[in-house]
Amino acid sequence: MNVRQLAAHGVRVIGRVIAASGATPAVQDNANQVLAEADEAYTSFLSTARQFVSNNGIDDQLDPDEREEPIPLPGVEEADSLNLARKGIKTVIWATGHAYDFNWMIGIPVFDGHGRPDQQRGVTPVRGLYFLGLHRMHTFKSGLSQA
Repeated sequence: MNVRQLAAHGVRVIGRVIAASGATPAVQDNANQVLAEADEAYTSFLSTARQFVSNNGIDDQLDPDEREEPIPLPGVEEADSLNLARKGIKTVIWATGHAYDFNWMIGIPVFDGHGRPDQQRGVTPVRGLYFLGLHRMHTFKSGLSQA
């Protein structure tokens, strides 16, 4: 996933959420750092994929429009908070990366005795709280990335 391309299409990229109160999460003002790290990961992935294809004699079926370099875009506006109600944001998708980290949800009664989310196909007992991408949500491959 190319985060900078998402930004070019209007997705608001913000820094790491570090706290929240009501409808206003406090945000680390590092959105441009997030984009730079995404650029590096994107470039590294493409390079690794191309090297694997080359080393294994596989026909290159990668999208010919994919570039080694990220799409050149200016930086994004940094923010230290985001008023969800004022911006009309009704949905937040929390992408935590490749390892589950639910520490920020301490106090929300949504975990079983083993610290796993109590959910059925992503729906939790807490109104408005859902999970995506967990292993075995509906099928074994639920938490695996699909290309």
